[in-house]
Amino acid sequence: MNTTIPNRGFNALLASVLAGCSLLLASVPASGASAPLRVSFNVFTDALGNRPATGNLDTDEEIQAQVDRANQIFAQLISEVRIENVGIADLRGVPQWYMVTNDANTLTSLQNTASVNPQAYQWRNDAVNVYITASNVTAIASLPPNNNIILMGQGVFTTTLAHEIGHILGLQHTHQNQGAGCTNVSCGPSCTTCGSNCTTGDDGFNDTLPDASCWGANNSIALNSFGLNYNQLNAAQQALVDMTWRNLMSYHDPDNRGLLSDGQMDRTSIQVSRDRWSLYSKVAVYVNPVAAGDFRDGTFIFPYATILQALDANPQPGRVLVLSPGAHSRPAILLNPDALINTPLDIVTRKGTAAIQDAPPAYPLPTALEHSTNRPVREAIIAARHSARQRDIASVMAHLLEAERHAAGAERSAIQLELGQRFRAANQFATAKAWFQKAADGTNHEALRSHALNQATAMEIRAGQPDRRRPETNSVPKIK
Repeated sequence: MNTTIPNRGFNALLASVLAGCSLLLASVPASGASAPLRVSFNVFTDALGNRPATGNLDTDEEIQAQVDRANQIFAQLISEVRIENVGIADLRGVPQWYMVTNDANTLTSLQNTASVNPQAYQWRNDAVNVYITASNVTAIASLPPNNNIILMGQGVFTTTLAHEIGHILGLQHTHQNQGAGCTNVSCGPSCTTCGSNCTTGDDGFNDTLPDASCWGANNSIALNSFGLNYNQLNAAQQALVDMTWRNLMSYHDPDNRGLLSDGQMDRTSIQVSRDRWSLYSKVAVYVNPVAAGDFRDGTFIFPYATILQALDANPQPGRVLVLSPGAHSRPAILLNPDALINTPLDIVTRKGTAAIQDAPPAYPLPTALEHSTNRPVREAIIAARHSARQRDIASVMAHLLEAERHAAGAERSAIQLELGQRFRAANQFATAKAWFQKAADGTNHEALRSHALNQATAMEIRAGQPDRRRPETNSVPKIK
């Protein structure tokens, strides 16, 4: 059985929730399983203790809208990151910050002041500290390794918080290090008003294109990189232009930007790993079956190869397993209904869909014995199938016994296991044990022998503890 889980994560307390099915994991919502980045919001007030009366961040609702929009963007990106709003508070008693601008010097000064006066500034060492002013400016954030503060003003766009969190996660602007003649003003497709000193910048990723913040249309990116208008580009070239123009870390169309390239996504996950013990309320543990190398610590750079490795190495609560896209083998522990994962465990995916599926069979056995080249076996199996359609269980068992008498090798082992399973279902546990024991004695395949012996042992235990709720079924023949 395959179970598709669209747009949500997977939460397991009992291992048995995975038994019997393959799980397809896609993206998760803001409130679902994720690697939650703690973010604390503090609003500077004036000398009278008042917030600004107008603006885009003067109410709790507007602040929460920034959080919701950011989480929507991260969900659409299939990122493991979500913003956890740990509180919104007014910050009184420090009115000197009420109308400050958002330049790098002011940010550094605030960071230094607040971190050594945590009570006065409600500073948290375990969260990103967002301070909101009354100034009509947008925002500025600190980059790693001191990535724990954002300064926001009342002129923010709907995606500003998401953009600044991008910086917290280690991302630069798409126009990083552009020339001094570039300013954040719209200048048309030819960009003739950007200034003579406007040279493009670059964020260091090869899956975004050189950019300038003053470009007013995607045609400027196309002309700069390919020497063609956007509508003359092929699909792959247009996709690169779109990735840059609509990029979350660009200055273009700031109320609608929201893309990140594969390279940018990987950079964010690297930073999540670095900060997972300090800024996140759940520890992200990465799993990637195709990762190279023998060293594994669950970071994005050195992920575990299997889910079982991740479970064994991280027994503490508050984990979130972050799966790479593709197929992951389901650990045997998750097939055992009596086995517990005794702490809450979230499983999410990043950059695509991941499937948790059974591992290949431990031993090869034939299943379509109606096509056996052994004629007596083939005829007995065909007769058993006919009796099964008639719901004549006694005849089914008789035909299987006949097939077993004529079978050899792997075919015989398969029929013996089938007989053991059918007698087990009929609560004839002693008979079932005998057939499982026969299967174990008749094979040289170690995994098959181990399985059959385990089943025989289980039947011996069950034979001594009869289940009174299900009396022995007399419609199957007794073994002699």
